[in-house]
Amino acid sequence: MISERVELDERVSRAIRRWQNMPISPVISHQDECCTHAKEWFITLDASLRDPTNVWVGPTWISEKYQYGPSSWPLHWCKLIQMDSLSCNGFTSIACLIFKGRGLKAFPVQVIQRYPRHMTQRWRKEWKSRRLLDEWIYDELVRHEVCGVVDDENNLRLWDGTVGYWLEPVGAQEVGAVLALRPIGLEEGTPDKMKWEDHIITTNEWTRVGMEEE
Repeated sequence: MISERVELDERVSRAIRRWQNMPISPVISHQDECCTHAKEWFITLDASLRDPTNVWVGPTWISEKYQYGPSSWPLHWCKLIQMDSLSCNGFTSIACLIFKGRGLKAFPVQVIQRYPRHMTQRWRKEWKSRRLLDEWIYDELVRHEVCGVVDDENNLRLWDGTVGYWLEPVGAQEVGAVLALRPIGLEEGTPDKMKWEDHIITTNEWTRVGMEEE
């Protein structure tokens, strides 16, 4: 058991070095108003589907509207409305737009998660079939992108739009366990430090989590 934990710890360290400076791929806008109108459409749709008194309710409609799968980049906002399938970057861009539209601080967060090898092998096959890069997969570890949202005290929550729920800290042996995360501070107002449960997280830096003794 100890040797397995040590081996996993080493793989996470190698994954962090592998993805140390990997940029995100957000949905972008055309210079015309088409993308502005598209973003307004998403915000209006969200407002029509939720309780207006609860800005923290997760936008589960995103994962109901889109399937998770490979998608080509760059991707523009005006094209999203007609699409059926998105990779995690698209889900995260929509979720961050929605939470910002509700008046909250939201930003992309890269996470390293652990999944069974048969799942990562299937994803690798799907991405290769579309001639897309699979560099986000490393053995049983994946570099995923989610939406981070903080409250007034900089407590962080992670919304995974691909599955439609908030990610919580779990043991390293759990399917989808978050083992490291890196908030991306691209906009003014993103806090330099935040707290995810018992972990102090620094923006633009990888922080190890989920490797405590179980």
